[in-house]
Amino acid sequence: MWQKTIAVALALLCQLARAQVVTVEGNAYKGLVVSISKDLQEALCDEYIEGIKNMLTSGSSLLHAATEGRLSFGEVTIVVPEGWTCHWVAGTTDVAWDRANLRVGPLHSVFGQNPWTQQPRGCGELGDFMYFPESFLLENSTLGSRGSVFVHEWAKYRWGVFEEYGHRADPIFPSATRSYDGNETLRHTYCTDGEVVNFCNSETHVADVPTKTNLLCEKRSTWEVIQSHPDITGTSSAPSTSPTFTVKQLKAQTTGNKLVFLLDVTPPMGIGSDTWNYLRDSVKEFILVEATDGMQVGLVSFTNTATKVSDLVTLDTPSNRESLAGKVPNLPTEDTQTKNVAAGITKAKEVLGGEGMVILVTENMKSHSEDLVAAAGGTPVWPVLYPHLIEVSYASYQSLADASGASVFPIENNVVDVGAANIQSVDNRVALSRCLLDIQYQTQGDSLQEIVSSSCAGKECQISLEVPTNTNYQQTFHIEVYFTRYDNSNLKITVRDPAGTAIESGGYDIKLWSSLDLQHLEYTSNSAPTLFAMVGDGDSHVVDASVTATVTDSAQNTAVLVMRDDGTGADVTGNDGVYSAYLIGLSQTGSASVQVAANDNGGSAKLVTATRRAAPVDINGQSCCGSQITFQTNLPSAGTFTLTSENAGEVTGTIPPNFPPGRVTDLRSSLTFSQVILTFTAPGDDLDQGTAARYDVNFKRDDNTITTYSSNETQEAGMLVTITTQLPDCDVLFHITVSATDSQSVQGKESNEVREMVSCSATETPPIDPPNPPTPLGTGAIVGIVIGVILFLVILAIGIYLFMNRGNLDDLWLWQMLTCRCLRKPKNEKLSQPPPPRSTINEVGLPPYSGEPSHDPPHIYENVAYYGSQDDQHHEQFYN
Repeated sequence: MWQKTIAVALALLCQLARAQVVTVEGNAYKGLVVSISKDLQEALCDEYIEGIKNMLTSGSSLLHAATEGRLSFGEVTIVVPEGWTCHWVAGTTDVAWDRANLRVGPLHSVFGQNPWTQQPRGCGELGDFMYFPESFLLENSTLGSRGSVFVHEWAKYRWGVFEEYGHRADPIFPSATRSYDGNETLRHTYCTDGEVVNFCNSETHVADVPTKTNLLCEKRSTWEVIQSHPDITGTSSAPSTSPTFTVKQLKAQTTGNKLVFLLDVTPPMGIGSDTWNYLRDSVKEFILVEATDGMQVGLVSFTNTATKVSDLVTLDTPSNRESLAGKVPNLPTEDTQTKNVAAGITKAKEVLGGEGMVILVTENMKSHSEDLVAAAGGTPVWPVLYPHLIEVSYASYQSLADASGASVFPIENNVVDVGAANIQSVDNRVALSRCLLDIQYQTQGDSLQEIVSSSCAGKECQISLEVPTNTNYQQTFHIEVYFTRYDNSNLKITVRDPAGTAIESGGYDIKLWSSLDLQHLEYTSNSAPTLFAMVGDGDSHVVDASVTATVTDSAQNTAVLVMRDDGTGADVTGNDGVYSAYLIGLSQTGSASVQVAANDNGGSAKLVTATRRAAPVDINGQSCCGSQITFQTNLPSAGTFTLTSENAGEVTGTIPPNFPPGRVTDLRSSLTFSQVILTFTAPGDDLDQGTAARYDVNFKRDDNTITTYSSNETQEAGMLVTITTQLPDCDVLFHITVSATDSQSVQGKESNEVREMVSCSATETPPIDPPNPPTPLGTGAIVGIVIGVILFLVILAIGIYLFMNRGNLDDLWLWQMLTCRCLRKPKNEKLSQPPPPRSTINEVGLPPYSGEPSHDPPHIYENVAYYGSQDDQHHEQFYN
């Protein structure tokens, strides 16, 4: 039986690192971490530190005032890159740049010079991190004082609020709205200026304008949202305090140079054919080929006791590699079913001799609980759970990894029936190798890179490998092909050079995280967890890709989720590179597997690099984040790629039997006489998945009376919907929203609001004159027709007569008369002048053209108003 011989190339999955936890103690925030990117200039280190201190010190005073004396900033840690020489450094830390709350780096690939906050969750929820470009700290800024801007971003990051203003050229959240007061003046959509003095409250908040906060926070003001946060409810007014700063240097990543393989050799590791063989071969392959030169590797095995298999061996010669690989156990033991992981960790630490890391490979087929964190004592331990049953929790292993900033790699038990025997899927062989490569890459930043795309048709498979021209490689290369020994076929491998094989793009990875974390995919009575993913290669990320998540729970129920980056459904901001989806379709809590697949979307995917800029910065710094991120120039293609990644999660809480339909967040409108044309992205039957049963269009008047139009012509979530209907009345301003209803008559939340009003005169279609009936022929017309026919016949007869006598025409009287030979005009007689021609054009109602354009009011087709001189062009988009 033919099994999958070559696994489709997988990008190594990277879970988004969780930022440090910030707490409130004594009215002050504690634990805030600010990290400086290694991509900045070491020579400016002291200036960066001074800029950070000044920004947070002034921001602390503003925060204290804005929160009515409740909060300020307390203990702050500033982390500088390893190897940098900076003043004020006191000690080291292992909190890397991508785990800091505030990250200071170069110009961002999307937002350029603008500070911004990655905020993929909903109103009132914690963001991922804040990002400030170095130029904001070092140069004069038009965005406002640095302290004020920091508090602005802190409010979004910490309390989950959104801007109280619109965004220039944004179709959903414009920077100004049209006032229906007869003059149609422009009305700006903000309640304060850029300087934080007080947050917008219920008195200053403008609830009837199209802003992100009005849509996502149910028209509550910023201060109303903040007041409900535990930071505020748990504190009262207190005197302001100034923050204290500690500067630490990122600890050198030397642990990757020393490692010990800690291998579980209990009988469950040998259940099923090839289970142990895959592990043994993966470890040997790593030692022989994949481990970097000079790495020191040791071996420890364990059951209920631990055994040192090998001391550390330096992998600097082929003989050393071969010698150590030969010591990898050939088979697991059959002596005991019990295991003592803590004893194995203790023995591995002895072999390390003080520093380094441990790669623990153990089965997770049944619950196992030990105090592994205490056993590790700060030594990084990377658990690889193989084989793993998704219904079995691995909380103790997760805690072990979290204690030292490591990650857990669960590899699901995937047994395939090939007739002759049950074997582990070849995918697990691939997954084991990739886990080891990923660990090496994360700890050393140097590893074999897998940049492969493959396609198979039957037994014929083609693989292409991209070799970027800007990377230096060793002269030798390593090719691995995975297949099973039960394939019953001859395997032929052909390697072609670039001239014979099309090279496809790749090299991206997938970062995956959730509304809490993958180990807390928590349901409540009215909410579902959200999955987030990014596709990229470090500083760059991919937009317009096709991304799906397949989640399987412990009862083997599978949910296939379309992840979107268009600002609809679970996605808060379109085109920011964060693909989002609600986790809908599971029925069982407990362990779950999460597979994410991404591809180039038929060539539509684009790469956002550091050289590409977002919308230009204006005086209020409002480029981040409206309904969509826009780009000034065309983006380059992301190339052709296919990525998949697998991880494990833990589903918690109680899964409701039904979720309401999703909310429409991109409703737009236009008018044609008395008809309104509404367009929006279809919500799902359950949040952002499936197809709703009905759409309700609500026309609300200023007196709060509502007329509803319903449509049963629904679309699958993510499709574009167009509804054309009559406005209920003329000369009346209507506030229009759309909501979806599911098959169980559960209605979703109302959409963003649009407004339309049509004049009663505009609804009157100008009358069209009917065509004139045919006029009967009169007597004169009939006589004229008869005479015309007779004349035609006479002329025809003359023509025939002349033709018959063409030989003697000069002798014919008729010919002489026709050629005027018989008529002579007297010399002095003048020719009579013809009368002047009469005009046959009716000029009534046609005014002369003056060369000036008409001053009649133009019909507005686009909701954009431009004003100002050409040299000082400014435009505001208004809400129609």
